[in-house]
Amino acid sequence: QIRSKEAAVGPRWLARSQLSVLHMLHLLAVLSASDMPLSGLRAFPSAGATVAAHAAAARALDRVCYPKDGMWSAAQFEEEIRSPRTAALGAWTVGDSGDEALVGMCFTSTVLDEASLTSLAVGAGLREHG
Repeated sequence: QIRSKEAAVGPRWLARSQLSVLHMLHLLAVLSASDMPLSGLRAFPSAGATVAAHAAAARALDRVCYPKDGMWSAAQFEEEIRSPRTAALGAWTVGDSGDEALVGMCFTSTVLDEASLTSLAVGAGLREHG
């Protein structure tokens, strides 16, 4: 049983922030079990000039991970990243050229007291390691 500040909750009724954290911890566990070194596991910025670039990176990973050209457009990712309801976490690696590449992501959305996993993607080279 997990305790929140508001009330005790069992496994069927996790508080929204706790559920988001659980999804993100799962992503971290999967990615950390791989041989590829991660440069960072961090939240997508919800404001500023880099939102569009992060949305484009999310779109590129989405296209690789889901058939028929992905599930979301770059505009949809950007809208989700900017939304105060969304918690978005990305896992990044550094390539030979020094550029970072998005290799995993997890998006959750909360409405009132419910959280939903809206997108989870792990690059093909990092799957089946955990």
